[in-house]
Amino acid sequence: MRPAALAIAALVLAECAVPGARGRWCRDLLRTRELVATMAQCGALPAGRLARSWHEDYAERREVLAKVAEGLVGTNVTADAAYLAGYLHLSSGAPQRFPRGRIFMHGALALYRFAGRYELSGRSLAMLSRDEEASLEDSLALAEAAVEEAKRVGDPRAVNAAETALAEAYSGAGLADDAREAFVRAAEHAVGDPVGLAFTYLKHGRLLSDLPDKTDKVASLRYYAAAEDLIRNSDTDDQTRRSISYAIPVNRAAVLVELERLDEAILDLEPSAPIYALQFDVVRAHVLAARGDLTAAKALAAGAKIEEREIEYRTEFAVAAARGAAKIGALDEAEHFYREAIAIAEDERVKRTNRPELRPWVLARGATPYIELLALVASQGRGMDALVLSESLHARTWLDQIVDDGGGRAEALRNAELRRQAPTVEPLTADALRARLGDRQAVVFVTRGTSTWRLDVSGGAVAVVALTAEDQAAITAFRAAPDDRAVAARAAAALLPTDVAARRDPLYVVAGGPLADVPFAALVVDGRRVVETRAIARLPGLAALGCRARSWSEAEIFVGDAEGDLPAAAAEVRQVAGPGAAVHIGAAATRARVLEAGAAATLHAAVHGRVTRAGATLTLADGVVTASDVLAHGVGPRVAILTGCATSAALDAEAWDGFPSAFLAAGSEHVVATLRTVPDRGAAQVVAAYYAQPATLGPVERLAAAQRALLADATLSADVWAAFTVWGDAACRPAAPPPTPAAP
Repeated sequence: MRPAALAIAALVLAECAVPGARGRWCRDLLRTRELVATMAQCGALPAGRLARSWHEDYAERREVLAKVAEGLVGTNVTADAAYLAGYLHLSSGAPQRFPRGRIFMHGALALYRFAGRYELSGRSLAMLSRDEEASLEDSLALAEAAVEEAKRVGDPRAVNAAETALAEAYSGAGLADDAREAFVRAAEHAVGDPVGLAFTYLKHGRLLSDLPDKTDKVASLRYYAAAEDLIRNSDTDDQTRRSISYAIPVNRAAVLVELERLDEAILDLEPSAPIYALQFDVVRAHVLAARGDLTAAKALAAGAKIEEREIEYRTEFAVAAARGAAKIGALDEAEHFYREAIAIAEDERVKRTNRPELRPWVLARGATPYIELLALVASQGRGMDALVLSESLHARTWLDQIVDDGGGRAEALRNAELRRQAPTVEPLTADALRARLGDRQAVVFVTRGTSTWRLDVSGGAVAVVALTAEDQAAITAFRAAPDDRAVAARAAAALLPTDVAARRDPLYVVAGGPLADVPFAALVVDGRRVVETRAIARLPGLAALGCRARSWSEAEIFVGDAEGDLPAAAAEVRQVAGPGAAVHIGAAATRARVLEAGAAATLHAAVHGRVTRAGATLTLADGVVTASDVLAHGVGPRVAILTGCATSAALDAEAWDGFPSAFLAAGSEHVVATLRTVPDRGAAQVVAAYYAQPATLGPVERLAAAQRALLADATLSADVWAAFTVWGDAACRPAAPPPTPAAP
């Protein structure tokens, strides 16, 4: 027995053997004959046995090595043994082994922290964040903690590993922009570490391949190529390097299938077939499905046990099979596979997150089967089925919060608070949608990547129109120049049904994403602005139709110019507030004044509106009020009037983190808000015109009347007056004032 050699083995184990730890010093030690000899000669000792387990190529011996590692827990290498056992279980792809893996990894985390081994505690956190059964919020929290631990150590390689894990967590939640930024930070910390950088590029490519735009998928191929170059030119020969080199062609082949480059996909994967036989069969199944050979594809998928694999594998196969079935005209089978993929997405939305603010991102990430099935049923003339699918993507989180109009909602929310989650409900059925719509006319937009569909809803019938590139260009031009009537007319042809001028009742609009800030009131039809003949009512989704069964006080709360830089807003508040209203300007315009407006008749906030990573905010004298605050505190005044810049803006696809959805969900009937940035003086003019209209009008008609008056006056740009709009059901009106008693 040679103590010096054993000490080297223990040192290498502690500093080098954890997957992801690299560097020339580690590589040289791992290659020394002395170390290998020590492993062989001292195999009975804990350090030697564990070092040998790490050094093994464990791809084929995972379960055996996990037992070896578990057997070493309780020895002088307990922390490292627990990490290895946890790593092997959590990366096994076998869900039944995940709980055991979690136990060991949490044990390793605690021991590493106790010993001050923060790089390894950070790696433990990163590994836990990748647990396929962890909730999305837990994955994000664990990955964020891993980044903090890595920064505490100050080792760039540790930061690279942690930022990559954080990017993966963002990607899993559908937060693509956050994921991109984290991948960039990870790459910046991988200088001089080709294997670490290759791993980051591999995961970044995976993110891009999951995005709907073809340009992103093509870009993912460049990331895979860069990762492959780094691995090819690296002089390391460890398990991490080999895993990356095998994973690259598997992921690249999946993208090539998406891009319909099927022969390339098979050729690219063939060299890895002997090593990754199951993955090879999965991709072959995708290729066969894409070619329409569904019988062979399903047989191969069954052999590869796709139904037991990760969600991505199951979803990708279902979508590929649906596309292949549609290609050969087997439309019923195509619909079956699309609905199978949708069921997976719905299950993911419910199970993976307890936080309502994450649900829109999760649903948007899995929107492909919804959109493609929508296009399929629309091509068959099944407009109502297309509308049901569109509503499956609209205001779902809003619907979760409402649940129903009776006492069940309060009970459900109380239970949800105990479980730290909002209750979840199914999307509205066709019959429920018809009942809510009644005789209203609505136009609903669905956007995925560069494709947009318009659903014209009227009299229980639904027509689906796919917008062309020319339509998209006309809309873009109108958003930039709403005052130009010719431009507004061209955009109207793209955005509105042909019979829009035949009616005089309010037109309901559901438009998010790239159409969220379109000023529909300023569109031109038959030479007139739409608002001249019809009021516009915006909705987060058709589920928001209906009037709330609740009562409000007569209180009116006005806050304005909280930061002292909006003098017109301060004057606006003083001018329009009634004699009994509570007026709070400047330093008095605090968060408490807004949050106490829960059951007020009116909340009027003339303060800055901003959109941050946390969602929409209103800036008050002592801090901000977020859309989440509105819901958490039950701030549901009958009418919320938000006159700052872009107070309707949101980041997510359902606009859940915006104020209109939040106030409506909290109990408000209507929300008056702005679509875009508006100047202080211009906003004050619109508000004055609004309050000049009869209070007996509902907010939808009242704003329309104000906009008509401003049009007639011709002193304001459409960019200003049309930036104001109302969310809510126009059928909900204030109670008529009591009759004046007759004179005696």
